Amino acid sequence: MEHVGNRNLKTFLQNNRPQLSICKDLQTQLTLSAYFISLGMEHIASRKIAHRDLAARNILVGRFPQECKIAEFSLAADLSNTGAVKCKKGRGVSMISNSFFSQSSLFQE
Repeated sequence: MEHVGNRNLKTFLQNNRPQLSICKDLQTQLTLSAYFISLGMEHIASRKIAHRDLAARNILVGRFPQECKIAEFSLAADLSNTGAVKCKKGRGVSMISNSFFSQSSLFQE
């Protein structure tokens, strides 16, 4: 895994809380980062994968706002095959028991 200088988005926001209310440029950059994160989620959705744990703690921040990377796919589900739920972990793919998910999250109606 590559090094990210600002750790995660939650830590970045906590460290820059005073500047967020004052600096309009930082507010604009935060909006841009939210846009980039949404583009990443759109890409993941186009691959028929549900992340299921998107949170500020799971967004790695390198150069802000250009490098915001979605991480922690331990709860991700492959929705291309509704008969099985797959979780991508590291380099491989492991199966997760259906008992960990609600019925509504497993099947599209």
